[in-house]
Amino acid sequence: MPCFACLSVYQCCTHVNSWGWTELYIGCYDDYRVRNLDGEYTTSNLNTPYFCIEHCRKRGYVYAGPQASSYCFCGNSYEKYGSAPEAECYTQCPGDRSLMCGGVWRLSVYATGIIV
Repeated sequence: MPCFACLSVYQCCTHVNSWGWTELYIGCYDDYRVRNLDGEYTTSNLNTPYFCIEHCRKRGYVYAGPQASSYCFCGNSYEKYGSAPEAECYTQCPGDRSLMCGGVWRLSVYATGIIV
């Protein structure tokens, strides 16, 4: 669910997923070769926001970012390059085509629930 009127990260688009933990969509963000979410990453043909959040949360990262369909990036900060228009986070997730997983050089950034 895109967030068009966020006043702060913690006022945006909270809901509880099917695993029972809260996720938080922050927004669509730019990415470049020096990654915005600069922790580890993985790729999967099962990628969804839920898959990516769980992957990053289990590894202790604060943020998760599905990108370009099958990529999942993790990190502890996400504002290196600034936000992108929501319309640029348009690629369907391979694990659930009804959900969006970022775009080309665009991250759909989520909080994982880890607080540092």
